[in-house]
Amino acid sequence: MNCIIDGIDFYNLEAQKYYSTPNNWSSEKKKENAMNKIFSSQWYGARKVDGVFGMIGRNLDGEIFWRPRAKNTKGEFVNKIEWLPQIRDFLNQIDPGTVFLCETYIPSHESAKDTTSVLNCLLPKSLKRQENEEYKLHIYIFDILADGGESYLNMKAIDRFLRVEDYSTIYNNSYVEWAKYYNGKELWDMLQHLLANGYEGMVITREDAPYTPGSRKQTNTLKIKKEIQETIDCVIIGANSPTKLSGTSMPEEWEWWFNETTNEKILASEYFAKNHESIYNSYVDGAPVVPVTKAWFYGWAGSLKLGLYDKGQEIIYVGDLSGITEEQKENWKQLVGAVVEISCMEITTNQNGGWGFRHPRMLRIRNDKPARECTVDQVK
Repeated sequence: MNCIIDGIDFYNLEAQKYYSTPNNWSSEKKKENAMNKIFSSQWYGARKVDGVFGMIGRNLDGEIFWRPRAKNTKGEFVNKIEWLPQIRDFLNQIDPGTVFLCETYIPSHESAKDTTSVLNCLLPKSLKRQENEEYKLHIYIFDILADGGESYLNMKAIDRFLRVEDYSTIYNNSYVEWAKYYNGKELWDMLQHLLANGYEGMVITREDAPYTPGSRKQTNTLKIKKEIQETIDCVIIGANSPTKLSGTSMPEEWEWWFNETTNEKILASEYFAKNHESIYNSYVDGAPVVPVTKAWFYGWAGSLKLGLYDKGQEIIYVGDLSGITEEQKENWKQLVGAVVEISCMEITTNQNGGWGFRHPRMLRIRNDKPARECTVDQVK
């Protein structure tokens, strides 16, 4: 197969490679390099999906394709569009002579390994696995190389990204997603948000960079992963009370309730077994019962309090850690004194000279580190 546009066979075009900083660079050097590029406002970035690289498109004869980054043992790029019938309609709608770059992935199991297990098996087996929506392959489009028979290889990156944005407003397909690009402080904030929530990272590109097949230019691109993430080791010093009212959007299915007149905690299932009617109906009829959070119902923690040691070896409170598991909420007293490594979008300061964390997330419990080594020097 081929896809010849402006004399270039895009189907057989070698993919551009994206630069990563050397492994022997320190985390501090990697972070400084990334920040210098991002805050220059000359670089744009989008989320890096953990999947399998692909080139998709429609040649000038109207034939559609999905091909991988690498050739097979015969030296050919294999067209695996039959493995992705869910994107056929989308590709048949775009103009002939249009080529996109994408990551193919499974949203509920985002990893290259899981994607490969579906994409690289025999066609009947792949389609069978994808009958389960949980394993349905999606594509995430992040660049465009040709549009309607016109090559974009020499076009500035920012103009290609804007064209991707244009396409995202035109086509609607449940299995086709589009990269959103950020710049400057907004880019830095999004990067920290993605890392704090466990995503792989971002790829940033200099705004005027062309697409360079087969090359890896450090002046044009940079893959940023977890090496620039803010991480701090803290001590768990206590817990905060949970929110009382649940705010559920489906109170008719809620299990945990409280009678504000009798101060009685009520399980919806037990109420129904005893009264042969739903507690939700009583709630609608004006009974003094309200849906409450599971943590409040059982007297668990709502979040954990974090501390660091100052120079005088006194523990000081520095912030709260939410997003913990139910087991950790229930057994929070057993965690007091434990050292936890957290990530955050940003380390903040308050008017009193203290510190805090924006969107902290627990990475692991560190049984290997003494609590007194968790000092404020980490955040100064």
